Amino acid sequence: MAVEDILGSNAMTRESRRRRKLESGATRYEETWRGPIPKADILYESYEADETWDDVNQSKDGGVGVVNISRVDEDIDPTDEDIQQSALWEVIPEELHKDLRAHPTFNQAADQTAIEAARLAFEAGNGDYDASANAAADTYLEMRRRGVEEYVVTVPVIQRTIRVTKRSDIAFSWSGKDKAWKIDEPNGPNPPKDILGVIADMPDADATKKQWLKRAGEIRRTSRDEIDIVYQWIWARRWSHTLYDGDDETDNP
Repeated sequence: MAVEDILGSNAMTRESRRRRKLESGATRYEETWRGPIPKADILYESYEADETWDDVNQSKDGGVGVVNISRVDEDIDPTDEDIQQSALWEVIPEELHKDLRAHPTFNQAADQTAIEAARLAFEAGNGDYDASANAAADTYLEMRRRGVEEYVVTVPVIQRTIRVTKRSDIAFSWSGKDKAWKIDEPNGPNPPKDILGVIADMPDADATKKQWLKRAGEIRRTSRDEIDIVYQWIWARRWSHTLYDGDDETDNP
């Protein structure tokens, strides 16, 4: 080791200094110090009290004390463009259990009065009720008699994950949760083109409609130094105007 590469501090010698790029885009800086064990104890305690460093550990190598220190510095600026470039975007499925009457067969063009009468008759145990005059009500009644109360649908969820450090200026946000949004508006999802293409090919997808309900975000600790900030938007052909501020249009209360 060249003399000019050896730096000392209070009888401790910095043996090496390293840095490496993390998957998130941040940089981890690491240093290793060696020296007499009593001096290593002092150096360890000083770094342990210094919040500049994320991880401090000490070991003994024969009669020599070794102190390793490291920190992660955030290299992502808290701008929309940088966040978009560093984010991990995914499309994942989610299973929803919906009331039988929410199915299009019973919820759109069907005679709601007849279906309600069939429901009341079934729940009252009126076996003589005849819904044959209304096809949708008859189908509904037969399904209820077979124990069907719900049906299952799988829907896509757009998920955005940003990995940041505890020093990051990227802040967690509650903005826009529990509301329906369009693609590419401030609180809506804005995924890259490859995912947009997949979404555009989906039946009933319409980028002009508020089809994406934003969930509350999630924070996942991935290590002592880093966390993932995760946001999800769940798709529906239409979200209620009253409940979720969906599109104000006919037959969407």
